Amino acid sequence: MSFIAPKLKELKKAQLIFEFAVTDNKGETSTRPISVTVVK
Repeated sequence: MSFIAPKLKELKKAQLIFEFAVTDNKGETSTRPISVTVVK
């Protein structure tokens, strides 16, 4: 995964939340939120 981090301007850090979805070979799907903290 890659992404462009937002410009923080006055903030010193920001929390980003992504939701990942994974499907296995049997067609079962699972989703999970992933939190990333960007620090200036």
